[in-house]
Amino acid sequence: MGKNYNVFISGDIFINLCDDQKLKFSEKLKNFENIEFYFITKNFEKRNEIKKYGLIAIERGSKINKKAKLLESVLFLGIKNQDFYTANNGNMFLVYLSEYREKYPVETDISKYGSEFNVIEFFKILKLINETARPYLNTTLKGIDNFKLMSLINAKYYSYGLSAEEKRIAIKFEELLKNNNQSNKKIFISFIIVMILKNIDVKKFDNCFYYPTSRGNGGKNELMEELCRQIRLLCKKPKLNQENLFYRNKNIEKSHNISDRNIRTKLGRHMESIMLIAPERIKDKNIIVLDDYMTNGTSSEVVRELLKDKNVNNILFLTIGHFGNPYMRYYDIISTYDDPDAYNEEYLEFNKENSHQNLEKLFEILYQ
Repeated sequence: MGKNYNVFISGDIFINLCDDQKLKFSEKLKNFENIEFYFITKNFEKRNEIKKYGLIAIERGSKINKKAKLLESVLFLGIKNQDFYTANNGNMFLVYLSEYREKYPVETDISKYGSEFNVIEFFKILKLINETARPYLNTTLKGIDNFKLMSLINAKYYSYGLSAEEKRIAIKFEELLKNNNQSNKKIFISFIIVMILKNIDVKKFDNCFYYPTSRGNGGKNELMEELCRQIRLLCKKPKLNQENLFYRNKNIEKSHNISDRNIRTKLGRHMESIMLIAPERIKDKNIIVLDDYMTNGTSSEVVRELLKDKNVNNILFLTIGHFGNPYMRYYDIISTYDDPDAYNEEYLEFNKENSHQNLEKLFEILYQ
């Protein structure tokens, strides 16, 4: 049976281990049944040494670049500048090991564009690749060709039928997302990037922005800023440091503090509080708009309304969590955003099979 995902490793990382470390490293890799590992080196003798441990070794060049372009290629553990170009060309999350920064030269482009992890964290990322499931939601809205919705996790913890453990895990997830827990931040970001790479051909997109928070400071969000930067690295022509497309020029009350659903789902209070920064950037482009949660779909409808006349080719509205509620879709023919009759409940098809699997797996790996 074939493997589902590809991970690439610079051959020099393996070669520089002692014999005992090589054996342990190779045996640990063989435990990941859904991942095919490729060790990349130009040196013939090094490739032969790697193969002695039952591992796949491939020469740098056109063959590996062709292999790397497969959608199933997810991660590159690199050390050389060439590794950055292969990872970028192949739509892979580029990482390097902190232990190697101390012992061996991690070249400039790897330090600049890669994410640093220790060996324990690296194997946690491999578990995320190996064991997380498909997204909870992946759908389009009826009659709308250029607007797609995706949510990575089922974060609904207050509904009937959930176990106490499911509720506990989901509440911890919300706290992790909202409180920006620094101790688990790197693995959490890795989880999101891995889920995106396993399910989205990011190279089809030109840019990534995020939906502004309701609080002050223009709606800036440190976690979303960092995630957008990581996603931009994977886009067609990376432009890492730029202003967010959306700016919150007026603070509003958080939706979850409003008990009246008719008020909570109205677009007006959002439309008048958000402005676009340099919208010419998105003309004729495919973009990702990132948000933390989707509850009733208000944020995605605001984005759709704000961008509908901006000549955007395609929009993927991507949320980390989803509460599984009916989507409150706005009728374009109504002239006011505040008319309760201007909305229609659209029942989306959620992936019930994995339900809380991704959330449970994330916390198992975070706290093991």
